[in-house]
Amino acid sequence: MNTIIDYQSSEQEVPPACICTKIDEFIADKCIWEVTLSNGVVVYQDDDRPGIAPASAWRRLQQYVQQNGGCITRMCLRFGTHIVEMPSNKYVYYYSKGYMQAVTRKEGLDFHIVGWNMGMEDDRMECLWYKVPELIHMKTTYKAFSECSPQQLMYS
Repeated sequence: MNTIIDYQSSEQEVPPACICTKIDEFIADKCIWEVTLSNGVVVYQDDDRPGIAPASAWRRLQQYVQQNGGCITRMCLRFGTHIVEMPSNKYVYYYSKGYMQAVTRKEGLDFHIVGWNMGMEDDRMECLWYKVPELIHMKTTYKAFSECSPQQLMYS
């Protein structure tokens, strides 16, 4: 059974954020990110879960942190029991999905792109591209904060 934190209240102007805190049948066979927050809550990516808005789990995580405080202390990617850890306790975390297709191929490649700041004084994110679902590190890029959408960033 999946646990969704969902504080329903008709008195609130902003709907409360729904986050996935357990691995269930909806996400068990998917390649996902997993984060641990400073309040001890572990959150799992469950994009496009029926009946939950917004569809992006990263956006819902941003809402949850805005409403409840805290920050990411640990981040990893997972596919089943294969887990790839990211550096812990960074000032900013970055997440995006990527897709690449060669002209000579019928099918493209999907990626999880995860990143973090290079240091509090640095205006760059180090972004690692992982092929989905194998979680093979394919390349590293560097991106200025100004090139990132606010929806891609989580600040501590």
